[in-house]
Amino acid sequence: MTFVRDYPLESPSLQETRMVTVFLPDGYRPTSGYPVVFCADGQAVHGFSDLLAHTIQRQETPPVVLIGIHSDPAYRAREYLDGVNAERFRAHERFFAEEGYLWALSEFQLSLDRLRCAVFGFSNGGAFALSMGVRHREKYGVVIAFSIAGGPRRVLGSEYARRPIARYYLSAGTREIPFLNTVRAVARLLETHGVEHIITQREARHDFSFWNSELCE
Repeated sequence: MTFVRDYPLESPSLQETRMVTVFLPDGYRPTSGYPVVFCADGQAVHGFSDLLAHTIQRQETPPVVLIGIHSDPAYRAREYLDGVNAERFRAHERFFAEEGYLWALSEFQLSLDRLRCAVFGFSNGGAFALSMGVRHREKYGVVIAFSIAGGPRRVLGSEYARRPIARYYLSAGTREIPFLNTVRAVARLLETHGVEHIITQREARHDFSFWNSELCE
């Protein structure tokens, strides 16, 4: 059976305990080298799990591990948008990309292959995924960003092209115009710098049902 469970993780960087939600596919074996997706707004992993388990079972989606690092609504913009609050952003970055990353690798014996390791987020979390993709390029070989908030210029275009270069999957709904414009602008930056990427546009609003279906594509 599919495994979805919450774990408390004490963070020296944040000086608090934050939850992590883990999704393991049916039949998970530590030595099988599953792709791993580290998710911003990790509490959403519970919402993603039913459809994802179904599409994996039907062999429409490859088996994958989700590591969901929870957000705190009180700090979300400060933790996810670079330039809002530098101290809080750096503290959360250490929690997400160092403490949470190393805990997950150790706890579940995950693969260290960056080409099979992704960072994912939607809305503010989409902006955070872009930042983590360039700031921790040695860890994340794939960046998945939906409905990106905060504008396209929080990451310099030239940063996307620094080696090692990630692959990008971007998506937005045609009925969430500000976010669609940002996703298109990021895609243009990637195109300008010759970075491999896919961009999709769906008939959708800024809502979870869109992100849920898109993640399983």
